[in-house]
Amino acid sequence: MKARAATSILSGLIFLALALPQAKAQQTAQDFPAAIAACGPAKLDFDVKADKYVAPAPQVPTGKVLVYLFENITKVRMNGVLVRVGVDGKWIGAMQSETYLTFLVDPGVHHLCVRAQGSWLALAEDGIALHRLNAQPGKTYYFRTRISQPEGSTTTLLDAVDDDQAQLLLQTSAHATSHPK
Repeated sequence: MKARAATSILSGLIFLALALPQAKAQQTAQDFPAAIAACGPAKLDFDVKADKYVAPAPQVPTGKVLVYLFENITKVRMNGVLVRVGVDGKWIGAMQSETYLTFLVDPGVHHLCVRAQGSWLALAEDGIALHRLNAQPGKTYYFRTRISQPEGSTTTLLDAVDDDQAQLLLQTSAHATSHPK
């Protein structure tokens, strides 16, 4: 009798252990609206133009903070992925194919979002990556978004990079200008 009860409990635990990861895998970013509040509206799309010239560093008004954001694609077949950039719930622009953009923020805490636009959205874990920025007056911040396909899955990342890496990315990336469609 005890052996039968123990077997039943063990079977139930094994079932739960197998079912939980599958249930978790079916969740999407839409299931967590507070987490993606840094993004803008899902329906807004952008057109992007890459300017091949090296854009001069923008003038930073007193009391503002300069942010650079670079896009890196880690597989050639993914060229053309357009990534929208959001700050504190509003889209500020987009990048595509080894480009970068710059923007200004006030000092303080900001929530950054990058999200793949279009058909890649379904492939890239909803194509969203987030980062919290505590912007300090007079500083410049550099970030890189990367979309990669390690072993068949697609991942979107948003990471801070240091000044040296940023200088390399500036030399190998085009400046992006974008506007809503």
